[in-house]
Amino acid sequence: MKLKKAIDKNIIFLVIIIIITIVTLIVVIAKTIVEPFDEAVKNGSIINIAFILEKESKPVFTEIFLYYPQNARAALLDIPVETGLIIKRLNRTDRIDALYESKHPEKYLSQIEDILQTTVDYYIVMDENQFVHFIDLLEGCSVFIPEAVTYDLDGKQVHLPYGTVTLDGEKMLYYVLYKDISRPDWEYVGRYQDTVKALIKNISLLNENLKNSSVKRALLKNIKTNLPERSLFSMFTSFVQVDTEKIIYQRLTGINRVVDNKNMIFPLYDGELVRDIVKQTLNALSNAESFVVEDKIFTITILNGTPVNGLAKKASEVYSSFGYEVMNVSNYESNEETKTRIIAKTQYQNAAENVARVIKCDMILYDDALITNSNTDFIIIIGKDFNGRYCVK
Repeated sequence: MKLKKAIDKNIIFLVIIIIITIVTLIVVIAKTIVEPFDEAVKNGSIINIAFILEKESKPVFTEIFLYYPQNARAALLDIPVETGLIIKRLNRTDRIDALYESKHPEKYLSQIEDILQTTVDYYIVMDENQFVHFIDLLEGCSVFIPEAVTYDLDGKQVHLPYGTVTLDGEKMLYYVLYKDISRPDWEYVGRYQDTVKALIKNISLLNENLKNSSVKRALLKNIKTNLPERSLFSMFTSFVQVDTEKIIYQRLTGINRVVDNKNMIFPLYDGELVRDIVKQTLNALSNAESFVVEDKIFTITILNGTPVNGLAKKASEVYSSFGYEVMNVSNYESNEETKTRIIAKTQYQNAAENVARVIKCDMILYDDALITNSNTDFIIIIGKDFNGRYCVK
């Protein structure tokens, strides 16, 4: 009997040791798990996340959210799903969405990383139904619609009202999917980016609700992400600090071509332009002084001071891609200008340096009277040192 009691005590003692060991291991493992968002805050890093909306297992839009948690500043970079290039994995020229797999978007995002030459480590993906439910969980999203729209979608007539309106999930989906081929592409790209901005804004407004476990479960059910749960909701909490009206909008631009009966957009300058955009945007997010420039959309007049036709137009494409509004493209009074120069108001010295940096121009002149007469913030006079992308010495 005593032997049995001793065995029982030993078994109990052994079980206790095993339990303590398991708990200790769990605690140690939990402490060693790296939460990417917390690490980004700790290290002062920028975190890049792809927001992807799917329709029939293919992306409708891909918005890269470049986010600097230290100061809650952010940018959205639109990557057209029609982006065309030679895809080595497929050994052919095709659109990047040819690589897309609904459950495994890593190959698709890896190709985007190659284009941008920056990492896109995390993603938040929603299909149509998930998107509708997600928006409804956020109690709708507010967007501005410049004019009322009525159109047919999959045999169903859709009406979107005019003005600043709060749309439920289904109406937000209609808002995203509406595309009028007679209108410029920047209009629907703007809707994509406005949609992601509205999501971020509403997540911040309903931040307290997101602490509810049932709401958390419902949100997680309606997204696919490789962000750990804790990091995801830490990021959502940080959105309270984001001034969504100051989110920088950028996009990949290119030349439209039809290849194998597919519409494709080939990035300008073999992607060099969008890589420069990413570098400057990342710099603006982390640099307080440069970010001030982005608080205003600056307007530009570009004048060609060379005998080479089309240089001013090429410069306008570059500046448009960086988010500047080019108001006038014309010829300068002389076509023998040697050096490119930026003319600016004295109040915009920091901004002028950023404008000059876009094309590596080292000549900035300040002339308030001339700028006032131009009705724009800057005048760029293209000289013979401009090669269509940069000023070369």
